[in-house]
Amino acid sequence: LPPGTPGLDRPSALLPAAGVLFFAFLGFERVTAPGTDAPAPRRSRTAVLTLVGVALATYLVVSFAVLRQLGPTRLAVSVVPLRDALDAADASSLDVLVTVAAMVATAVGLLLVVGGGRRTATTMAQSGDLPGVTTVARVLVGGGAAVGVLVAGPADTIALAATCALFHYAFTSASARLLTREERSWPARTACFGLGVSVLIGMTMPPVDLAVALGVTVLAGLAGPLLSLGRSARR
Repeated sequence: LPPGTPGLDRPSALLPAAGVLFFAFLGFERVTAPGTDAPAPRRSRTAVLTLVGVALATYLVVSFAVLRQLGPTRLAVSVVPLRDALDAADASSLDVLVTVAAMVATAVGLLLVVGGGRRTATTMAQSGDLPGVTTVARVLVGGGAAVGVLVAGPADTIALAATCALFHYAFTSASARLLTREERSWPARTACFGLGVSVLIGMTMPPVDLAVALGVTVLAGLAGPLLSLGRSARR
């Protein structure tokens, strides 16, 4: 990069960038979610590796194409690299197609997040960890996601969603370490590695996103016991 370019002397900025890119990997846990339709452990491992591999390969292909078209300097300072790459290739007519594809991809990601929250709430309610308020949980998850997009905009919302996902996977990895050998689909060291990576990348995300994700985690952690206490008191 040219001297004086903002961020030139901050290689640590690669970590929050990796956190935002983590958004593309949302949803692969669908094949490992608890429930009656959960696949066998071997099939689950194969599916997870396949999905993560496809997402990573797509990232690499798109990144290589944009890097080749724009060059490292222009790519580094571009705010909308895909559109700039189309302009540089005299393919501005495809801009609408790329925009629609991005909208579809973001909508799919939103559905995966909302669906994941619904399945988690339903499973916890069935196991007695939450009272039967799954409809309320669905409305809160979907409404919160919609309000976030309207207030903060898609780009900031994606960064916030990635931060929340890192929190989620950190807690999931920490919980997986407590499983017995017979209950695990993956070795315990995999959970330790996942916990470390989630914490390392998550702590480098923007402070506002960290504060919101922490607040959501605290509120969600308190909501279950409070609702259960309220339900017991009414009885």
